[in-house]
Amino acid sequence: MEVLLYLVERAGEAVARERIEEDVWNHRIVGYDSLNIAVSKLRKALGDDPKNPRFIETIPKVGYRFIGKIDGPSRDPGSDASGHRPATSVIGSTLGKTEPPQHARRVRATTILILVAVIVATAWLSLWRTTDDGRRENIPQPFTASDKPSIAVLPFDNLSGDPEQDYFSDGITDDLITDLSKISGLTVIARNSVFAYKDKSTDIRDIASQLGVRYVLEGSVRKARDTVRINAQLVDATAGSQLWADRYDGPLADVFELQDDVTGRIVAALKVRLTPEEIRLAESRGTSDVSAYDAFLKGWSHLLRKTPQDAAQAVAAFEHALQLDPGYSRAYAALAQAYWDNTIDPEFNTLVGPPMHASTHTGYTGSITAWRYLQQARNAPSSQSYALAARMLQRQRRFDEAMNAAQQAVVLGPNDPVAYDVLIETLIYSGAAEEALDLVEKSMPLDPHLPGEKLFLKGMAYYTLGRLSEAKTSIERARSHNPKQSRYAAIQAAVLAELGLVDDASAALQVYLSGWTTYTTLNWVMFYWPYQDLEITERLSRALVKATLPATPQRYYLLDAEDRLDGDDIERLLSGKTMLGIDKSYYGGDDFQITRDADMQIVQQGFLTYFDNGTSRIENDLLCDPWSSFGDYCVAIYRNAPGSAATNDEYLFFTLMNAFAFSVID
Repeated sequence: MEVLLYLVERAGEAVARERIEEDVWNHRIVGYDSLNIAVSKLRKALGDDPKNPRFIETIPKVGYRFIGKIDGPSRDPGSDASGHRPATSVIGSTLGKTEPPQHARRVRATTILILVAVIVATAWLSLWRTTDDGRRENIPQPFTASDKPSIAVLPFDNLSGDPEQDYFSDGITDDLITDLSKISGLTVIARNSVFAYKDKSTDIRDIASQLGVRYVLEGSVRKARDTVRINAQLVDATAGSQLWADRYDGPLADVFELQDDVTGRIVAALKVRLTPEEIRLAESRGTSDVSAYDAFLKGWSHLLRKTPQDAAQAVAAFEHALQLDPGYSRAYAALAQAYWDNTIDPEFNTLVGPPMHASTHTGYTGSITAWRYLQQARNAPSSQSYALAARMLQRQRRFDEAMNAAQQAVVLGPNDPVAYDVLIETLIYSGAAEEALDLVEKSMPLDPHLPGEKLFLKGMAYYTLGRLSEAKTSIERARSHNPKQSRYAAIQAAVLAELGLVDDASAALQVYLSGWTTYTTLNWVMFYWPYQDLEITERLSRALVKATLPATPQRYYLLDAEDRLDGDDIERLLSGKTMLGIDKSYYGGDDFQITRDADMQIVQQGFLTYFDNGTSRIENDLLCDPWSSFGDYCVAIYRNAPGSAATNDEYLFFTLMNAFAFSVID
């Protein structure tokens, strides 16, 4: 709105973008795209075409000009007897210097009110649109390293004399990266890329050049009993000069303040201005208990090693952190991540003890445990927890919520490469592959030493668009960077099959299937690739079958986003009725029968008992019930066009690991 009013007040004048940025953003440092995005959103709200503008004109290599025409309700010297100005009146003329100041202010106020009314009305209407374009309008966009001060935080040296204390110095490094990554005015290199330099003697200028940054933070940590010392220096690698260096000593109980001091010095040295939300996030540590924090760092160190044994040790450490501080949201989110990443690993499931629900498959138990822990992280959600939530929501075919969670992950972690991975993935599933490709390119510099995931997502987007040769090249590069990631081979197999390279496709498919102990037939493979577009889903299915994946069409459900029921539909369908269906679990279908009264409450369950006593409701177009496993849990309901009452599969809903089919009887 400030950009719009600024241009309106200078209607007819070509205003340089530098002048707009300086005046509107009040001398703050902003990325080049900030003004572009603002103008793009204004054009969207006003229905303006940049190639044939009616309101905001782009002046190449200069800036922008407001050219809009408007009729105000106030009568002015140029109006006719009825108070109307000719249609050719330009708003700039009503703001000319020849008019009396009082009249100019009145016309300006009228103009502003009309423009506000137009934009508010347009925005209000857009909230009711459910098209993909509307949902994607507010996708956060990263900026490249050239737009903002760029920095790499190198792994801090452990000077404690005890290698077992590496977890603490690494944890301090991680937290500094995390803290700086929350600041939208900085470009911060991700952990994976900077930790490639751990215990290596490399010239800082070379590191900066390899990572594409100007500034480098390095330091050391000495932890001894109840005291801690942090040495840090910030270097301008381009100029070859030290901006500042300092030593921070204090009791271990003050470690959070010491970290805040380091972060504050960096922000001040680079002249970055924090938003109120960034200040709030910086002040929130998640816990004030240093012992809980220490336990968390031990667990995090194990989790990053990505083995089932380390994941089990991480779980124990996170649980200990929660014993010390039951409200530690970060520990809940980390526990959710540990269980989600190792859901179907038999060794992990053995090590963490008996399953929470001994009657269910361990993979399903792990998913339930991850979901429950994630709900407990909601008190102080982070970029990590939103990213994980988005992936869980994808699996459940709750697509709108998945997109919102992915966007929020990027908002809270504007330099978090995982957040961008999830948003890119969600865009691809939603049919916005072109936008996904753009986001891949913009976010790639955040983690330059670990490009495998971005290259795979790029290949996945190309496959979605039917650009098979480019998809083939990109996924091959992804697998060369990350050969242990068997997931990439699924889309690779589909690409090769569509290119007619069936033998190569079959070989790639076997690589993909080698990463699974179960879920190796078509119905279950498709369960893990939740495309919204029916045509793309069918393409992928046909290609995987061509690559020799066993087909089981009786359990594979094609899902069209347009077949989703809204809240009113669900209520009409289920009130006073009985759901008769089948839980399409991996080990075979289990029948269920659920009878509801006129108020949607469950009054009877037959065959298997899925729900505890509690209240059922419709919320945000979801059916929410008191599940005995998940707790208060909501599902999206879809029509299954090929289904029939005879096979009890006219409607579908999905949990984290299962598909449920049902029909309705009186």
